[in-house]
Parts: sequence; C-alpha cells; structure tokens
Amino acid sequence: MKRWEEREEATRGRGETDTMDDLNTGARCIADLPMAKVGAWGVGFGPKDSTISDGDGLGRNVSAGGPRRILQTPGYVTIFQQQEGEYFIIPLDRRPVPGPKVRQYHGVPRGHWEGNTLVVEHTNMRYPYPVIQNGSFPMYPGTGETLKVTERFTRVDADSIEYRYTVEDPAVYTRPYTVLFDLFRNDNYKHTPDLCHENNRDLSGVLANSRADEQQALENGVHSFNIRRPRVEELKKRAQEAAAGKRSSAKP
Repeated sequence: MKRWEEREEATRGRGETDTMDDLNTGARCIADLPMAKVGAWGVGFGPKDSTISDGDGLGRNVSAGGPRRILQTPGYVTIFQQQEGEYFIIPLDRRPVPGPKVRQYHGVPRGHWEGNTLVVEHTNMRYPYPVIQNGSFPMYPGTGETLKVTERFTRVDADSIEYRYTVEDPAVYTRPYTVLFDLFRNDNYKHTPDLCHENNRDLSGVLANSRADEQQALENGVHSFNIRRPRVEELKKRAQEAAAGKRSSAKP
C-alpha cells in the first residue's frame, strides 16, 4: 500500500503525459515480462467471478499473454509470444544469472527440467518506479529488484500443456501467488506481426495533445486518480481489518 500511495502521489498536481517517461512501458511499446499479469499485478479491478482469487473473495483478471510458439533446440528453449512480438531465449545448462546490476524489462530467464516439466525462472527485472498510470495498461507496484516469476510447463498429452506461474516479491506482496491454466496446440494458427504504433507516431501525438491542453491533462490526472481511489481505500480497509484480527487473536 505504501508503494501504491507513492505512485498516486507522483500523479497529483500534474498531467499524465508531461514527458515520455510518464507513460508506462505498454504505452511506449516497450515489452516487459507479460506472463505474470493478473489485473495490474493483483491491485487492479477484476470481476468477482474471475477464475482465480487471492483469498479475499475479490477475483482478478487473468491474462494468458496471447498465443505462443515453443521451439526446442539442443541446450535451449525459445518461446515466441505474439503479444508485442517478444522472444524469450532460455538456456537450459544452469548457467548463473548475471549480477543485480544487469536488469531488463524482460528479466533474465533460466530454465531446467524437473522430470517432464520445463521450469523457467525469470529474475533481474527492471520497472520504472514510481510509474504514472496512463490508460488501462497493467502497472507493477515495485522496481522489480526482488521480483521472481517461475513458470512451469508440463506436457499433459500430445495437444495440451498445463501451464502455471508463481509470482514472488517480498518487497511488494505478503506472500507469493500462483496462476494455473491450460495451453492447447493449434497447428493451423498463423502468428502475425504485432504493430504497436502506427508509423511510430503515437507518442509524439500524445505529447503534442497534452501540450495543446495542459489543463485538460491535469484534469485527466485527477480523474484517473479518483477512479482508482475506491479500490485503494478498499484494499487499505481490508489490510487494517486483517491486522486488527491478528492483534485480537494474539491477546491472552
């Protein structure tokens, strides 16, 4: 909640597109780690009948990350994900991960086999923090420095894979969470290029529009803040109630 409040404070009193850096990675067509997006990393709105829950009865939107192609070669597995055209080249020789100074939006993947399950661990993530919300793209409420995403691909039969991932970040979450769903084979699917911007002019247009009407940009920032406010207050209330319950149960 402290990190969420810091990000909200970064938006207060200014427009959401004062500079290019105010836009998040999705709006700038910078591919980040897409496979662990659960409704803005567990802090976003989601339908109550969603397929997963964090235990408090509030469902979360689940994104499978779009179609993907998995290629196996000696010593490597490559996963091409159509969403923004990401390639993940995953070595399987248990080579060490670079030091903490090497951090990327995609992270650094390392894979190994546990029986017939391919396990892929993503670390060394980098996220701009605090990032200002613009549009409906998911946001991550941390720097990614202590974030770890572990994927597990288990072949169930010739046409399906059980896929699950676990998200851990002690600087952001009180405990890890895991999402599980199935991937199904489709040999007829044709991957298409993912063109994020038209002629790469979207950002210049967004920034030019903000300069044309600074007051509207400020009002949009306040409006966006107010839309998120009820959800933030709801989460704070639940956290306070949980803390109060722990204190009362600890009394002799």
